[in-house]
Amino acid sequence: MCGIAGILEHNRSASPDSIQPLLDAIAHRGPDGQGFFCAGPVVMGHRRLAIVDRSEAAAQPYLSRDKRYGIVFNGEIYNVNKLRSHLLAHNVVFRSAGDTEVLLEWLIFRGIDGVLDLDGMFAFALWDNSTQTLWCCRDPLGIKPLFYWHGDHRFVFASEIDALQLAPGLLREPDWVALHQYFALNYVLAPRTGIAAIRQLLPGHWLKITSGGTLFQQSYYRPRFHPVQMARRDAAPALLAALRQSVANQLQSDVPIALWLSGGVDSAGLGAMWRELRSDPIVAYSAGFDDDGFDETARAVETASALNLELRRVIVKPQDVIRWMDDVSHWSEPTADSSSIAVAALARETARSHKVVLSGEGADELLGGYITYRAIHLAALWRRIPAAVRTVLSNSVLAALPVRYGKVGWDEQLRRFFSVDSETLPETFGRWREILSADVLAMLTAGTPQGAEMMATESPWKQWIEPFESQPEILHGAMFSDLLLYLPNDLLVKVDRASMRYGIEARVPYLGREMVDFCLSLPGYLHAPLGLGRKMLLRQALKQKVPRNVLWGKKRGFNVPLSRWFRGPLKDWLIAELGDDRVSSSPLLCSGAIMRLVREHLDGRADHGYALFGISLFLRWWHRMF
Repeated sequence: MCGIAGILEHNRSASPDSIQPLLDAIAHRGPDGQGFFCAGPVVMGHRRLAIVDRSEAAAQPYLSRDKRYGIVFNGEIYNVNKLRSHLLAHNVVFRSAGDTEVLLEWLIFRGIDGVLDLDGMFAFALWDNSTQTLWCCRDPLGIKPLFYWHGDHRFVFASEIDALQLAPGLLREPDWVALHQYFALNYVLAPRTGIAAIRQLLPGHWLKITSGGTLFQQSYYRPRFHPVQMARRDAAPALLAALRQSVANQLQSDVPIALWLSGGVDSAGLGAMWRELRSDPIVAYSAGFDDDGFDETARAVETASALNLELRRVIVKPQDVIRWMDDVSHWSEPTADSSSIAVAALARETARSHKVVLSGEGADELLGGYITYRAIHLAALWRRIPAAVRTVLSNSVLAALPVRYGKVGWDEQLRRFFSVDSETLPETFGRWREILSADVLAMLTAGTPQGAEMMATESPWKQWIEPFESQPEILHGAMFSDLLLYLPNDLLVKVDRASMRYGIEARVPYLGREMVDFCLSLPGYLHAPLGLGRKMLLRQALKQKVPRNVLWGKKRGFNVPLSRWFRGPLKDWLIAELGDDRVSSSPLLCSGAIMRLVREHLDGRADHGYALFGISLFLRWWHRMF
C-alpha cells in the first residue's frame, strides 16, 4: 500500500525535479520512504507503506533487470505465491520477496492481459521504455484509486487529486455534472471528479498512452451475475469456504494486522474466519457513540468475547466532526459520507500500533444486505395498486410520519419509499439513492450564477437504470447497480481516504477474487427468499460461529449522529459554518435557502442532517479548490 504519481511529457524529456511536489502531496499514504526514476519523457515516483518485505530490495519504483520496464504500484497482490511459483518454473530469478517484483515480472511474461490473473487490490503504472508507452491500470472493483489529467503537453497520474493539481498547466475549473452528482448523492461517480480536467480511471479498466500523447482506454473486467442453481445446504458451506480462503489470503503481512469490528454480521464473519485460521491474539477496533440509537459497541463486545478478540473501543464525539472538517487536506474530491468521520477516528487510533486492518466492505452488495433490496420487491407489488390510490395512501403516510433525527430507521425508510413513485423499478431504486431531491436542490441553487447550468445536467439517479435493467432478476439488478456505482464511489472511497490519511492499509476480504466469483454465481433466492430477508445465506453459513444477537441484529454501521448533534452540541458551529460569509463566496448556492434548511432542522420540522453536512463539506471543498 502506498501512493504513486507520474508525469509523461509529450515529445520532450521529463525533469527529475518535477515529481517531488507530487510525492510530497501524498506523503501520508506512504510514510516509510520514497523513490522515483526518470527515463526520457517519463518520471514516476512512489511513497512507501512497507507491509510485505520491508527491506530496500522491495522498494519502488521497480525496474526490470534490462531496464526496459519500470513500475509503480499501490496495493497488494494476494495470489502472489501462486504467480511467483509459475514464474520460477519459467526460470525467472527474483531479487526480493515483495509482490511488486512479481507483478512486474508477471506483466512482462503475460502482457497487460496478465491483470486478469490477479487477486488483489491495485492501481499501477507500467512504463515500457522500448515502445515509449505508459500503461495505467485499476483493480476490477475500484478498491484502489487512480486519477489522471491529460493536457496538451503532458499526461499526469496520481493516487490523489491533490498531487495532480501541482502539475504545471492544469486548468482548475469545476465539473458541473460531477457537482450535480455530489449534491444529489453526496459523492461523485467515476470517471468524473469535481474538477473538469481531472478524471478517475474506472474500476476494471486500463489505459495506455504514448510519449506522443495518443491515449486509449479499455475495460478488462465487468462483474457479471451468472446464477447457478444450488441448494442452500450446499451453498452455505461453499460460501464459508470462499470467505475463509479470502481471509487467509489477506492475512499475509510482515507487520501486525487488526480488524475493524462493527456490531454487524459482516465484520463478525471476518473475525470468525480469522479465529479459525489462527490462534494468535487478534486486536479489533470498534467505533461507538454516546447515543444508544447509534452506538453498537455492545454487540461488538459480544462478538469479541465469543471469538476471543482484544477489543479496543473508539468513542466518536461531536468535536471529531470539527476536527475532521478542519483536516480536509486528504479529501481532495467532494465526498460526504458521515461514517467517514468514524472510520477516520478508527484509523487514527489503529495507526498507533497497526499498519494493516481488515474491513467488511462489499458484503452488502454481493450478498444482498441492504433494506432497499427488500424494498424494491415491495415496490413491485405496490405498483399493482392503481396510481390514484397510491397517491392518496402515500400522502397520508407521509403526513403522519414523525421527525426522529435518528439513524435511517423505519420512519425514514417509509418516507423514502412513499416519496418516490417512478414509472419503472430501476428509476425508483436510483432515486432512493438521492440525498437531495431535484426540488430541494433547485431551491438551494435558485438565482445563483451557475445553479441553472448545474441543474441542466442529467439527473444522477439515472446512472442506476442501465446496470439495473441489464439483470433479469430484480434483486440482482439492485445489487449489480450498487456494485458498480455505490460501492466504488462512496464506500471504497471513504475507506481508502480515511485509512490512508493515517498510513493504514485497509483490506476488504469480501472483495477477494474467489469470494466475488462465488457470490456472482449465487441465485437471488439464496440471498432473500421470496424477496424477503437480507444476507440470509451469510447468516446461515455463520450461525454456529457468531453470537445470535449479532447474526440477526439490525444493521447499523458507523453512521454518525449528525442530525442530533446539529441540534445540540454542534448547533452554534453549524450556524457559523453555513453563515453568509462562507456561502456568499460560492457561485452555486443561495444563502437564504441554506438557512431555511437550517431553521427547519433546528425547529424540528425536518431532518436535514445529511444534506447540511454535505453542503458544509462542499463549501470547504469549493473554497480550497477555487
